[in-house]
Amino acid sequence: MNLAGNNSLLNEIFYDTFIFEDTIYNNIRFGRMDAREAEIWAVADVAKVIDFAWNMSKGMQTMIGGKHVLLTASQKLRIGLARTLLRQTAVKYPGNDEPVPFPYGQQLAGKNAVMIMASELAMIKNEDLVLVLD
Repeated sequence: MNLAGNNSLLNEIFYDTFIFEDTIYNNIRFGRMDAREAEIWAVADVAKVIDFAWNMSKGMQTMIGGKHVLLTASQKLRIGLARTLLRQTAVKYPGNDEPVPFPYGQQLAGKNAVMIMASELAMIKNEDLVLVLD
């Protein structure tokens, strides 16, 4: 595959994902504006956004970004992952110093190709194929 000509097929999730000044729900929806509500909830579940959203005052309708609720880097990454999953394209996931588990392989099996760049083996221990670059 020639990635240079297929940029729309590859998305990167940056460690410091940009968060719009809006709700958690709409921040995910920005991944694909025509997404159905069920799709947004499904990717929020797979990316484990729901796990932290339910602990917030208004759940998925909590305002974030700007002067609103501040998120951890891990929470921002999860929103970035949900946006990318909503696009239904491949993922280039960054390695980082704070371990962020990637337990989504089973839910995504046969649906998406996921590339994870990890700095810790714990992040990739359940993956099908691991390439080590020296």
